[in-house]
Amino acid sequence: MKGLVWHGRSYLAVGASIATTCAVICGALLVGDSVRESLRLQAIERLGRTRHALVSPTFFREELASELDLGRDSVPLILLRGSVIHPDTRQRSSEVNIIGVDARFSAASPHGRSWVIGSRDARVNSALASEVGAKQGDDLLVSFELHSDIPREHALGKREDTTQRLRLEVAGIEKDSGTAIFDLKLQQETPRNIFVSLERLQAALGREAQVNTIIVCRDTQGAEAGSSQDRLRAAWRLDDIGAVLRADPRRNYVSLESRNFLLDSRLVEAARAAASESPYQRQEVLTYLANAIGVGENEIPYSLVASVSPWRLPSGAKAGPPLGSFDAGDGFLDEAGIILNSWAAADLEAVAGNKVTVRFYVIGAEHE
Repeated sequence: MKGLVWHGRSYLAVGASIATTCAVICGALLVGDSVRESLRLQAIERLGRTRHALVSPTFFREELASELDLGRDSVPLILLRGSVIHPDTRQRSSEVNIIGVDARFSAASPHGRSWVIGSRDARVNSALASEVGAKQGDDLLVSFELHSDIPREHALGKREDTTQRLRLEVAGIEKDSGTAIFDLKLQQETPRNIFVSLERLQAALGREAQVNTIIVCRDTQGAEAGSSQDRLRAAWRLDDIGAVLRADPRRNYVSLESRNFLLDSRLVEAARAAASESPYQRQEVLTYLANAIGVGENEIPYSLVASVSPWRLPSGAKAGPPLGSFDAGDGFLDEAGIILNSWAAADLEAVAGNKVTVRFYVIGAEHE
């Protein structure tokens, strides 16, 4: 008892410290749960009735939305990031969501309101209107990057005329709630949204009848008959992923090519697997732009150089590869060799045994 009296103050201090620590930890847990719940509710509000979303870095057919057979609740969109400038106040907002919509976007609204927008008009949410000082009837300058099939950092990529600008009139300012703050990305800050005519945006991008997003809205009865992914697998085409299948009846072969210059690695693996299970043989080709091909003092600027995979003629086959046998094992071409077509050979005055110089750019780690 004497010890308790003697050390009472120390015990009280320890008890108070423990109580304070427990209060801080419990408070932090409550705040953390509250923040998470707030973010969850915020995300749900911004998604509206969206149940699934297909978002692509490239453009695909707008009609894919209807081919999913999900009725009016399958909504094609164009989602871009850009900037908005008020030409009178000169106030600017960057990182703006530019959303191309038509009447079908009403399916994403909890109240099913109309989203028909004139070709020269735009609707903005309050967050964007406040940032640039816009009111109904004002003009806004909307700028965004033009999409290029071939990445701009690539040697063949387009580096000129990379942006587009539209001058649009504010036809309405929407409160920062519901569909007006539609956003597929999770962020705490209220998104700055401008809604424009889907057809007008497609024309400005040079992407008629193409989109880069499809959203599937809630309460879609057709979605219960099969998953959206199953429907997508059944409806998509090679063109939707930028691939092209060409047939050459004269040479008796088909070629799989890409509008993006290089085939996606996953598509390459799928093509290899399909070829291995078919009676056809495959030959892989990589074509690149050379700055020049030269023999001695003669030179051809801006030429195409192709590397071709080795070929093994299957037993019993009556024809060789469509592009010829470039197999080093046949002594036809080794790693130090090159084959010129007749035009190049004539221009370079080249004969077998000449040394050929090829100059080309190498893309660095930073795309320089």
